[in-house]
Amino acid sequence: MPNTIDTDTVRVTIDGQTLTVPTGTLVIEAARQAGVMIPHFCYHPKLKPDANCRMCLVEIEKVPKLQTSCSTPVANGMVVRTATTVVNDAHKSVLEFILANHPLDCPVCDQGGRCDLQDFSHQYTPTTSRFIEIKRVFQKEYFSPLIEKEMNRCVQCLRCVRYCDEVMDVKALAPVGRGTMTEIKHFGSHELDCEFCGGCVQICPVGAITSRLSMYEFRPWMLKRADTICTYCGDGCRITIQAKANQIIEVNSEYGVGRNNGDLCPRGFFGYHVSTHPDRIMQPMIRRNGVLVTATWEEALEYVAETCIALKLKHGPQAFAGLITSRCTNEDLYVFQKFMRLVIGTNNIDSSARYGQVNGVRALRRVQGTHRWTVTFEDLSSANALLLVGTNVTETNPITGLRIKEAVKKHGAS
Repeated sequence: MPNTIDTDTVRVTIDGQTLTVPTGTLVIEAARQAGVMIPHFCYHPKLKPDANCRMCLVEIEKVPKLQTSCSTPVANGMVVRTATTVVNDAHKSVLEFILANHPLDCPVCDQGGRCDLQDFSHQYTPTTSRFIEIKRVFQKEYFSPLIEKEMNRCVQCLRCVRYCDEVMDVKALAPVGRGTMTEIKHFGSHELDCEFCGGCVQICPVGAITSRLSMYEFRPWMLKRADTICTYCGDGCRITIQAKANQIIEVNSEYGVGRNNGDLCPRGFFGYHVSTHPDRIMQPMIRRNGVLVTATWEEALEYVAETCIALKLKHGPQAFAGLITSRCTNEDLYVFQKFMRLVIGTNNIDSSARYGQVNGVRALRRVQGTHRWTVTFEDLSSANALLLVGTNVTETNPITGLRIKEAVKKHGAS
């Protein structure tokens, strides 16, 4: 058989390592696959390449000038060097210009300890600066009750603006001014008016945009992290809860993990205080003499067990019915139905997830022969046609709404 050339992949050499990557892969992503971290500010995998920070410059063989790795796709046989003297000098120069106006307020910045600028500064620059001129200073402005803006820390990467435009399709932010006087503004003289998804907070590489709900309360190394699933709606977003002294400090989501792929809605990002709301029942309670009184878990579980045994012996297992909230995880739902069927011995089980959806389930069974969806959550992004009936999907299922917006913008779905 004749030899065929694989046009779907290319071979590239990065710092002496040769690897095969898909055609169209950006140099910065190919380097990441080779274990090489190219410093950058404006680049993010969720956003279109912008190449405005000039921090990711690399040397490409047979190309006379340094190239931005975040906007340059690999070519077959390309040889890239990321740590030569010329490249390192370019990185140092870019950082020196950024630090010329950056305030030295790392001790009070909430991003301290996880700041890209802080990390790159330790890696590339000396502890002193050649600049003796007065730093430019932006006057402090009230931004919103949830989001804090400190433009003196901004590196003009425009990640926040592009995320708001390209991913959320809200267009609530815009750059104003030119050069070092560029700052991020919202429209009008009123406070920020947007969906408050928190995406600009998550995607900011420095401390220019942070959450007001956890200001000055922590350093990253003080927090304990736990991965879980958001229960506000049926999208099932993956979130990371960060706590200090058993108090939730903040919630975020990691890119590339979970069906939400790092995106969150206002409830998921800012709504974590519901867990400590004064109206929430934090301990088990037992009704004694017509009054609910606080009890220990041991007392409550023992009381439930004794009552269930007595009722089962007197009336039989069919006297029981189980109802569980739709906010529980699939694992909790599974354990609940197992308990009701095997321990109690009844099939009288229901969930509030069915409420208001019975007619929809019947329609699905009638049209396609099954009550289960035959498409995946991810199929929405590549759909050519979408039918929404009687729903405000952005309100009820925000991340599903983002997938629908993506289908419309990228594939022209109607």
